[in-house]
Amino acid sequence: MEIRKDNKIIITGKDICKIVGTITGLSFLYCLVNALFLDYVNLPILISSAFFTLILFWFSQRG
Repeated sequence: MEIRKDNKIIITGKDICKIVGTITGLSFLYCLVNALFLDYVNLPILISSAFFTLILFWFSQRG
């Protein structure tokens, strides 16, 4: 997937995966800080945000 303007590639799927992976990574860090320092553990969100962060960064690095 790519968005072109005047035969120049502006946005690719890799860029989108990197941006969304960064956002989910920040969400993971927020949940991790809550679990470590504030004793509020929401385990499904913690695990899913870590999983999706890894998957999105893996997709952005492929081919």
